[in-house]
Amino acid sequence: MSPTLFEPVRGGRLPAAIAEQIRKAIFAGRLVPGERLPSERDFAKIFGASAVVVREALHTLEAAGLLEIRYGTTGGAFVAELTHRPLTESLSTLLRAGKTTIAQITEARLVIEPEVAGLAAIRRRTKRLAPLERNLEETATLLDRIREARLLNLEYHKLLVEITGNPFFIACLCSLIENLEGNTVYMDLDMGAVTDTLEYHERIFQAVKRGDAAEAAGQMRRHILHIHRRMARAGRARAL
Repeated sequence: MSPTLFEPVRGGRLPAAIAEQIRKAIFAGRLVPGERLPSERDFAKIFGASAVVVREALHTLEAAGLLEIRYGTTGGAFVAELTHRPLTESLSTLLRAGKTTIAQITEARLVIEPEVAGLAAIRRRTKRLAPLERNLEETATLLDRIREARLLNLEYHKLLVEITGNPFFIACLCSLIENLEGNTVYMDLDMGAVTDTLEYHERIFQAVKRGDAAEAAGQMRRHILHIHRRMARAGRARAL
C-alpha cells in the first residue's frame, strides 16, 4: 500500500473523515479485497489521530461490510470481499424489530423472481444449469427430511438468480432467501410444501433449459403465489 494513499485529518468528526478516506480508496480500487491495512498504531500516525479514533473508523467500515476485522496474532483489518451480506443483515434487523414480515418478503419475491426466472432462461448456459439439476436430484432424495429439503428448496432460488449475472438481482434475492433460511417458523411448513415446491422447481428448470422465458416466469409466479397462500393458511391455523 502506498504511504501517500492517505492524509492527516483535521477538525470535524475525525472517525468519519478517516472512514471516508479508506472508503474512497476501496471504491477506487486502490485497496483490494484481502489486502491487510496498517495497524491501528500505524494508522494513528498516518492520520494524526488517536488509536481510539482509528478503531472507531475501522469498526464503522466493518459494519458497512467493507472491512473484515480479525483477532489474534495474525489479525488486523482486511479489505472485505464486497457481497450482499450487509443487505442480508439489514433485512434481518428489520425482521427482528417487527418492521417487516416473512409474508412481505414473499410479496417482494413475487415481484422479483418471475423476472429472474425469465432472464435466467434467456441467459442460460449448460454449465450454469448443472447446479440446478443437482439441486433437484438431491432434494428428491430428502423428501422424508423436511428441514434439509426446505433448505435445498431455498438454495434453488439462489442458484437460479446466479444465472442472470445481474449483481442487483443476486444481492436482493439472496438477502431475501437467506433471511428465510434462518426463520424457523417459515421452515415448519409441512412435507406437502416440499413436494409441491419440487414439482414447481422442475417445471421452472425445464422452461429455463428450453430458453422459454415466458413459461419460466409464469411458472415462477405461480410457485411464489402457491407459497404465499400456504403461508397464509398456516398462519391462520396457528392463530386458532
